[in-house]
This record gives sequence, C-alpha cells and structure tokens, in this order.
Amino acid sequence: MNSDDPDFASITFEQSLSWLFQRNQFAMKLGLENIRALLRHCGSPDQGLRIIHVAGTNGKGSVCGNCAALLRASGLQRVGLYTSPHLISFRERIRVDGEPIPRSAVSGFLREYGAYCRDAGATYFEIATAMALWHFKAMRCEAVVLETGLGGRLDATNAVLPEVTVITPVAMDHMAQLGSTLPAIFAEKAAILKPGIPMVVAEQKAGLIDGLLAQAKAWNCPVFRAENYPGKWDQDQWIWPGIHSEIRLPADLRPEHHQGENLVLACLACEAFLRGPLPAGENLVPYLQKALPPGRTQVLNLPGHAPLVLDGAHNSHGLLALVETLRLRFPGKARLFLFAMMADKPVDEALGLLGAEGEIRLLPLWETYPRAWKPASNPFGEPLPMQREALLAALRTAGEHRVVIVCGSLYLLGEVMALLAQDFEELAPLREFLPDLRPRP
Repeated sequence: MNSDDPDFASITFEQSLSWLFQRNQFAMKLGLENIRALLRHCGSPDQGLRIIHVAGTNGKGSVCGNCAALLRASGLQRVGLYTSPHLISFRERIRVDGEPIPRSAVSGFLREYGAYCRDAGATYFEIATAMALWHFKAMRCEAVVLETGLGGRLDATNAVLPEVTVITPVAMDHMAQLGSTLPAIFAEKAAILKPGIPMVVAEQKAGLIDGLLAQAKAWNCPVFRAENYPGKWDQDQWIWPGIHSEIRLPADLRPEHHQGENLVLACLACEAFLRGPLPAGENLVPYLQKALPPGRTQVLNLPGHAPLVLDGAHNSHGLLALVETLRLRFPGKARLFLFAMMADKPVDEALGLLGAEGEIRLLPLWETYPRAWKPASNPFGEPLPMQREALLAALRTAGEHRVVIVCGSLYLLGEVMALLAQDFEELAPLREFLPDLRPRP
C-alpha cells in the first residue's frame, strides 16, 4: 500500500480521478489474466450483457457512436457505450443512452473495488473497463457497445463474449505493441473473433483478410464484409441495401466518404445484432444526427472568425481522410494547420502531408503531455500558446479566405475544446465536463 493512496472507503470523485491518473492512463498491460480476475471480483458484470465489440485503427469511435444511436433508434432501452480516449473528462468514456457515468458512480466503484485494483496492480484501462461493465450491469443495459483500447487480442475489452464483433479499417499504428507490419497489426485486431459469433469487416487492403476468413469458416462465424453492401447516392439520398432491408438516409447526414463507410459498418453490425432490419431511415435520422463523437472533422463557426475544424486524425490513414474532407468542404480556401502529435506517431509523415496542403503552426502539447512530440529545432516559427485568447486571435486574423484546422491528436483536441467550450455553441455539450478538468495526467 502506498502512503499516498486515498481511503477507498470514503474516496471522493476528485480523489478518484487523481488516483486513476496516477495509474498512468497511457500504460498498457497487454493480457487478459488481470481483467478476468478483476471482473470476477466485481461479480462478473459482463455476463448477461449483450455486446457489440469494435476493434480497428481508424473510425472505431464513430462506428461505436453510430451503433449506439442505431440500437436506441431500434427501441432498445439503456444502451451502454464505452469509448476512449476521453477529451475533457474521464466520464465521457462511459455512457448510457448518451448520459455520462455520474461522478457518484465513479467514486462508488472505487469505494467497493479500489483496494483490490490497487493490490492486483490493475492498470488505468483495466479499471476503466471493469467500471464500465459494472455500470452497464447496474443500469440494466439492454445493449452495450465496447471500443477496444489498443489492438484486440490482448486488449482488456477482449475478456467479454460479444454477440457481434467489428473490424474497422486497419492501418499502421502502435507498432511497438502490435507489430511492425500491416498483416501483424491486422491479426492482432482481428483476434477479437470468437467461435460462432458474427463479424463485420471494413474493406481492407488486398490479402489482409484471407487468414481471418479461413478462421471464421473453421469457427462457423458469419462474416459480413462492407464492400459487399455498397451504398449509393441518388440526388439528395444515400441508399444502402442492408442485410435485411434497404435503408434511405439524407445524403448530407454523412457527406465525408470515410464517415459514410463508418455508418455502413454500424448498420451491418446492428442488423447482425438485431437479427433483423433496422427501422426506416426517417426514424434513424434524429439519433444519427447526434451520434458522431466530437472532434471527428467537426466544424465550428464564430462570427468574425475563420471556420475552425477539429479532427483527431493521428496517423497517415486518418490524415489523408481529413485532407480529402477539407478539399470537399472548403474548396479554394487556404489552410492553416494548428498541429501537435504524440511522439510515437508518424510525425514526419504527417508534417509532409499537411505541409503540402497549407501552413503549419505548432501547438505546445508537450507542456501538458510529456509523451507529445517536441521539435529539436523550430522550423514552423514560435508555437502558438495553448491559451484561449491566442487561439481566438489566430481565428480572427486568419481571414475569411482561410480555414483553421486543429489536428494530430485527440489529446490535443481535448485541450483546445476545454479552452474554447464557452465560445462555440457546437461545444456546448462538453461544458458540463469542465469542472472535471483537474487533475491532468
């Protein structure tokens, strides 16, 4: 026991956050023994939950958000959603019907199980995963959508038995933990496949999926490949054939190509989960309009300021999708990228890609996150201070012929969103989390 540990019997929400962040939210202990023991100690809350389990490199958060919305639109009550990382508050990670886990539930879990977590050496992510499943069970969720944290095979979320598994597009990322080649990374993520459980798979690069298909056949797992269910645009409608019935949605609901692909994956996953058709498109729209997580090519507008785009893309695949979207939505506008990235990401590749598209200015994320990349020299001029007034001034001076993009890291977006939440109405849903800002990792 550490003398700095709180008294778990009376731990407060603020103390809970402080202790959780001391577990180091960036530490990963790949393996399932710890999480399985922790879940057993918590009364096996995962058992009895109906789960969609989502792995992949890009689009996981959007697919999960879409799935939760589609399940709610289908009449299921109390749909749980577990995602990561959070932007402003830990409570964003665990939601039921869109409502974040209450502060009292965070501290309540640690009052009950914090001492065991400490003594067992449970990591931040293992604790968060167990807390999410415990909360979903307590809330009697009729469906749960789980996003993997890292990889798949040894990720803590892989301790559950889902009803459907999903693989989003896979790209080079987390090579130190998952492997140095695309086939190795894909194999790690595809290992969430379970005997007899349907799997939904995004279109992948040639050759990647062959081993998965062979394993799925041996295990009698139905596989639904998104490329076999292509959607099409017809004037102002997007039409998707579906597994069980055709769906028609407004074309502007997901105008970006990659977000349209994410929606297809979610529709397939939910049809497989429901074992039947989704409701008519007009019944889905109100739920899907609110489904995209913040910071996924999110456009903010403030009178007298340049448009601000927030995007969490942090690898080459995601940044290419961002560039494609900018060309589509802001043709003819010059681009100013406010950029920061974690040091273990492809920084040089990202800078080369963005530099070909516009001007780059750095944001000093390293002042808050030691893991962030810090240049040895200063090729982009002085970094823009991570301050509200500095950001607003950059938007004011950018001019009407420019668009400003904050990108490179979801952790960066969290910092920027917290600073600007009171200025932009599009960020209003995040304001309730501002009191949770401290402590920071």
